[in-house]
Amino acid sequence: MDISFEDFVSRLSADQRAAVSHRTLGVWHRIYIYIEQHGSADTVDDDAFVQSITRDQSMTRTTLARHLRRMSTAGVIEGHVLVRRADHLTNSLCNPYSPNGGLPSRFVRYTLPGQKPTLELRRAAKATKDFMDFFASDFPKEMERFSAIFSPPPKEQDAGNA
Repeated sequence: MDISFEDFVSRLSADQRAAVSHRTLGVWHRIYIYIEQHGSADTVDDDAFVQSITRDQSMTRTTLARHLRRMSTAGVIEGHVLVRRADHLTNSLCNPYSPNGGLPSRFVRYTLPGQKPTLELRRAAKATKDFMDFFASDFPKEMERFSAIFSPPPKEQDAGNA
């Protein structure tokens, strides 16, 4: 059940409400609803969160991260520092030069107060799934195409030209 805007604003102290604009309260409300529905949010590993908020609110990832920090400081949400210790495969799938970008070794995942963050690395899980899907379906076809281009089958030589 999503919390209404009025209920969300009523949970804030008068000082907190006075310190932010109505537009900011609207952004905070959307962030709060997302975290309520999905359990957590962050700007590093949760691309669905970033896209859903930045698309509707026309803001950058940096601005969104600032909103999360301000909400945490105000006590509306809670920040949990996560430290990533990934194996070699995860590191290679999530390197900074890959299309998915890299994951830093430390980042903050936000939850509602009193809740524990999920420890799953979403981007690494998606990269691993995409990698395995590629090898399960597209890789054999791509290898056949590659072989046909760079290693064409031998042609039978005409007996008269031998």
